[in-house]
Formats: sequence, structure tokens, C-alpha cells
Amino acid sequence: GITKTISFTYPDFNLSTSGDGSLFLNALKDFNVFLSQIAQNNAITYQVRYSIASGSTGNGQVLANNTPVPLGVYAPIALGSTSLQFKGTTVGTVNLLVEVKDSNGLVHSSTVAFNVTAVTFTFSAAAQPSSLYVGQSSTLNFNISESAQSGNTYEMMFLFQASSPNGGGTIYDNNSALSAGVWYPVNVGSFIRTLNSTQVGNINILFKVRNTQTLQEVSQLVGLNIQNSSYTLVASPNLTNVTIGNTATISGSINTIGPAQQNFTMTYSTSGTGTLVYNGVYISPGQSFAMSAGAFNMTYIGTSAGIHNVALNCSNNTLPVISMGTSFDITFSYPDFNLSTSGDGSLLLNTQKDFNVYLSQITTAPYNSYLVKFTLNSGSTGSGQIFKNNLPISYGTYNPIGLGNNGYQFKATAVGNVSITCEVKDNNGIVHTSILTFGVTGISYTFSAAAQNSSLQIGESSPINFDITESTPSGTNYEMKYVFQQGNGTISNGSNAVSTNVWEPVNIGSYNRTFTATTIGTVKILFTVRNALTLVEATQVITINATQNTSTYTFTANNVLSSTMVGNSIPFNFVLTQSGTAQTNYTMLFTTTGNGNFVYNGTTYTNGQAINIVPGSFSGVYTGTSAGNHNVTFTVTNNQTPPVSTSVTKTLTFNASDFNLSTSGDGSLFLNTQKDFNVFLSQIAVDNSITYQVRYTVASGSTGNGQVLANNTPVQLGIYAPISLGSTSLQFKGTSVGTVNLLVEV
Repeated sequence: GITKTISFTYPDFNLSTSGDGSLFLNALKDFNVFLSQIAQNNAITYQVRYSIASGSTGNGQVLANNTPVPLGVYAPIALGSTSLQFKGTTVGTVNLLVEVKDSNGLVHSSTVAFNVTAVTFTFSAAAQPSSLYVGQSSTLNFNISESAQSGNTYEMMFLFQASSPNGGGTIYDNNSALSAGVWYPVNVGSFIRTLNSTQVGNINILFKVRNTQTLQEVSQLVGLNIQNSSYTLVASPNLTNVTIGNTATISGSINTIGPAQQNFTMTYSTSGTGTLVYNGVYISPGQSFAMSAGAFNMTYIGTSAGIHNVALNCSNNTLPVISMGTSFDITFSYPDFNLSTSGDGSLLLNTQKDFNVYLSQITTAPYNSYLVKFTLNSGSTGSGQIFKNNLPISYGTYNPIGLGNNGYQFKATAVGNVSITCEVKDNNGIVHTSILTFGVTGISYTFSAAAQNSSLQIGESSPINFDITESTPSGTNYEMKYVFQQGNGTISNGSNAVSTNVWEPVNIGSYNRTFTATTIGTVKILFTVRNALTLVEATQVITINATQNTSTYTFTANNVLSSTMVGNSIPFNFVLTQSGTAQTNYTMLFTTTGNGNFVYNGTTYTNGQAINIVPGSFSGVYTGTSAGNHNVTFTVTNNQTPPVSTSVTKTLTFNASDFNLSTSGDGSLFLNTQKDFNVFLSQIAVDNSITYQVRYTVASGSTGNGQVLANNTPVQLGIYAPISLGSTSLQFKGTSVGTVNLLVEV
């Protein structure tokens, strides 16, 4: 058989929506739901459900023919187009999900997207003027400004926040009176209303504006001050200090404010004893008198000393009555005096400055007397003393002072600003003061001192250099003194000795003194400089190290010859050079490795003897008495502690006097026979002090032998014996056959 599978489905349908877009808050927007069948089937019915999809940030309501449709509930819907409205209730994006299902259970959905926006607006209100009098009008200025043009309409209402039924006035739109609490249409932009004032008082009017579509409201509170007609009162005296018996003119004015006609009455009071005169009439305190608006003049006569507080009190005829007052002080005093001071200013420390105190009477009072007191004011940073005729005046004490010019002196004792109150009082108790200000300045300078040499030997001197430099040239003089804080010495100014602890004048700039060391050790000198006018001092300490004075020296010795014959002399030249000022003695020790002597200044010195010498050039001679090399040493030593020695060694060669030796007579002879021979001796240089000896020996290599005889007397071989200069005759006797070499040594 054959099997076929057939699939049967329900008839489907199409769902679409339109009309999504933007709308304002609380406004309506039309949208459509369109439903159609793919295959016609009149038996199928449909239902629709509306819901706010997830992800929506705003909210709203669906309406059908202005009737709210519940969200989330299925309700029947016909095929074709269904017109609906969406009302935005919360600002934001609203995704409206439309779901349609048929009677067979098939479901389709579509989303309508709405953007709900709010139209914001600002509202301002102000009264011009905000202060007015009863019967006057004030313009109320309003403005509505939208954040974006919406086409919406607006309404405004007002409420009086006051106790009176009409709130103090009536508000008009052109000529139409407006009622409180009623919404009236208004336009976007600027518009005005008018307030006609009817009652006195402070009123506040609350104005509300609302957007008729979004119902957003904005409020403004406008305050007004409604006053009754009033006036101002001003008055002042032409003099505030008056001598008893004289008058003060009081000038003033009453100026009306507002449209009402006003009349005035006035009274006065005084804290002293006196009388007011107005329009020629003497008026007692408390007595009422009529006044008119405008300027006025009156006089006040004080009859007691002191401050008179005069008070004017004015009232008008309005209801309620407005009272105003003004007061002022007039001082009535006994005949006064003038006090002035002059001469204060700047001065240098420890100097005096003249100043003057001048007294004069304003009105003649021959019986008045006066006392003066000076007070050093707090805040003064300097100080000083006041003198009168070179006698000191104590601060804070009254002393008599006369009329006219009184001379005083101020002596500055400390740098800074000095403020002094000069107070003068008379016998009526009237007191006047004047401030004297003195600026006390020091003379600023620097002082330096330095020793040119900080290390000296006893007896040596060194300049000490000083410098005084002023910050600003003052034209003043300076002095200097010194004391030894440690050690001792002498200070001189040129060739003049300067005494310790005695002030001596010195110049500004650079100068010097000379210090001479007299004691061994550390010397500390305190130099003090002062300004001779201000006595301001500056110090410097100089430290010098004084040591025992020493001298150094150099010594040279040079021989003219380096060799000569024994008995001859070799001259020496010496140079002893001293450096330093110390008194120094020198000795020279002469030593030699040979035999000889040294002659200096005609005195002969032997080996090891000391010779006193002095610095400079000198000479001497050395005579060698033995042949050979003589190492001659000259050692110079000073008398310092410790002594310093210097040696010079010279090597000298002394040669003995030479002689000539010759022999003759050698030849052949027979055994045991004699043969004459001669020895001849002569000096190269005659020197009778030299003696000679001769020795005879048979030299090695001889094959024979023999004997020497002098005058037939045998001469012992190998032994020295005296021999004279000249020719000596001798004999040789052969004792053994052979060659005999006879060695003659002299």
C-alpha cells in the first residue's frame, strides 16, 4: 500500500503597527494597530494585549476613544486598522509591546516606540515699583520662557498672602479686574498686569503658572510695601562747640513724601539748660508750636556748660499720625584755649631735639591758669627724656605752663618711634591734647679688624687693619679703644704709643695701628668702636700668636786651593748670612784629620778649638804640617734653644818636598875585591828641615853576593842609616861569584 503524510495548519494572520515617535509629557499621540488574515476565515476571532516592554525608561497609558485601556489584559480586536492614543506619563523611552493572538492560539507581536519628553519652562515675576503709596499703581512684569518651543498653552493664577480681604490692592489685566485663585490664560514670553494699591502694609502675592498640557507648575512670590504719605525731618546746628552765652543756629527742613496734604507741629527737649528761638518767639522745652513743610532756621541759647543733647520732635496730621525726631549735641563750654605743638620729627640716638608747646586763648580769660603733662604712649618702640631748661621733666606729672610759646627739649635714649601725648588743662577743667612723634634712629655701620700677620716673634710688629663703613653717610665721628683680653704687647699709631682702654678718635673708612709682640703666647685684643654721637658700639677681637724670636742662617766655606806642599797655607773664604731679627751669637769649631792649624784674625787655632764669629764675610788660612789628605771641617753653631749647627767639610792634600837620587860606579870586579861607587842626593826645592836616610839591599834576582863599606867599614844591609845631601862615596866588595843588583833606597 502507499502512505502519504499531510500537514494541516491553522490559517495565519499579519500584525503591524504605526505611529511611534516623540511626544511631550502628559500629551497624547495617535498610533494604529493593523490586523489582516492571510487566508480568509470568518470563524477565527482575535484578542490584543498592550504592555510596557522591559528596557523602557519612561511610562505611559494606552487610550481607545479617550478611554484608558488596561495594560497586560487581552481584549477583543477586529481585523483591519484600530486607532489608539498613547499618553506619556513619565519622561523617558517607552517600548509599547502589542501582542495579538487568534482563537486557534497563534500569536504575533509588534513594538511601538515612544520618546516621552518634558517641556521645561522658567517663570519670573517682579513689581515696579515694589514700594508705593496708597492710591498709586505698580506694574507687575512677568515672563514665561520655554526650553524648547512646544506650542503648549499656559495659565496663571494668583493668591494674596495678607490679612486684608483684598490683599492691599486689586490686580488688573488692562481694565479688567482679576480674581484671586482663578486660572487665566497667558502667553509665552513677556506680559504685564497692574496692581492698584488700596491699603497700607506689606503684602506678598503668590503667582502660579502652569503648562496646560504637562501641568507643570512654577511659582513666584512678589512682595510690595504700600505706605501712607509721609515726610522726612532733618536738622543740624551750625556749631557744635559754643562758648556759654553765645547761640547756635539750627538749620533743617521738613520734606513731604506722597500725595497727601500734611500739616505739622513740633516740640523740643534738651539735656542741658537752654532756650529755643523760632520766628522771634522764645519757646520752652515741651512747648508745642506749628511748622510748615520746607526749610527752617531756629537758634538755641545754652546757659550751662557741658554737652546739650537737643531733640526736635515733629508730628503730622495723617491717620495714623506719623511722628519723627532728630537730635544732635552742642557742647557749651567755658572760654577755651588752643594747644599746638611743633618741632617733633627725626633725630639720632643720644641727641636732643628742641620742640615747642604753644598755648593761646580763644577768648580772653585773664584769670585762667594752665598745667601741662607729658605721657609716653603705649606702642612706642623707642624712648627718650623731656627737658625744660636742661632740667628733666617726669612723665605723667603736671607742671605749670604759660600762654605763648614754651620751649622744651627731647633727648633720644633708645632707637624706635616715640609717641608722646602733650596734655594741657586749665583751671576750669578744660583739657586739650596734642601728639608729639619722634623717630629715633641709630647710625648703622659695620666695623671690621684683621691682623696682617697673625703669628709674630717677640719683638716683631704687624699692622692691624680696621674699617668702618656706614650704610648711609652721617657726618658723625667715631672713637676706638682696646684692651688685652689675654697676653700683652704694645699698640702704636705711627710713632705714638696708644694707651689701653682710652678712647681715641678714628676716621670712617680704612685705617691701621701697629702691634708689637712683647710676650710669648696667644694674645687676644678686644677693639671697641663707638659712634661719638649715638654711642652705639661695635667690637672685634684680634688673636695673634707670639713666639720666641729665632733666626735662621746659611754658612758657606770655600778653599782657594785644594792641594799644596806640607808647611804651606791654604786660604779659606767664609760667608755667614742670618735671616730674622733675633740677637744671635755664633761659634765656629775647627777640626782636621791631619796635622795642621787654622789662623783667624791673627789668632792660631788648633784642632777642636771654638772660634767666635759674626754674620758676614770673613777669611782664614789653614796650614798642613803633615803630608797626605786633610779632611778639614768647619762647624758653625748658634746660641738658640735648641742650638742649630751647620758643618762644611773640605778635603785638602798636602805633599812632602821631593828630592833627586842617582848612583854611579857599577861594573865588574873580581871575587873578594872592592869597587868604588857613589850615591848622589839633591833637593828639588831647598828645605833644610828635611832629613834623609838610606838603606842598601841585594835585590832579588841576583846570582852573586857582596858587602857595602863606608870608609872601609862594613854597612849593615837592609837597615836605614842617615845620609847627607850631595855625593857619598862607598865601596862594594864581591863575596860570591855572580851578578849582584844592589838596591839603594833613600
